Amino acid sequence: DYGYQAARHAGLNIVSTLKEQLGDLDRVEQVVKIFGIVQSTNDFKEQHLVMDGCSDVMMEIFGKPVGYHARSAIGTSTLPIDISV
Repeated sequence: DYGYQAARHAGLNIVSTLKEQLGDLDRVEQVVKIFGIVQSTNDFKEQHLVMDGCSDVMMEIFGKPVGYHARSAIGTSTLPIDISV
């Protein structure tokens, strides 16, 4: 649940940046791809479920069909400044 919420927060940060740069989220024509890197241990195999948090945000905000996107999720043992996603 913590990872899912961290990914949601990352998605909200992306949307916030889009709003700031574009002025209006209606200018977003398509969310094309989300690539997520999840800090995790070697035995954790559910990075895709963590990244559902970001994907869910995109679908909640942009809806169909704009929010539909491709997605990749991988795990790593460490990320800068000890972030989780």
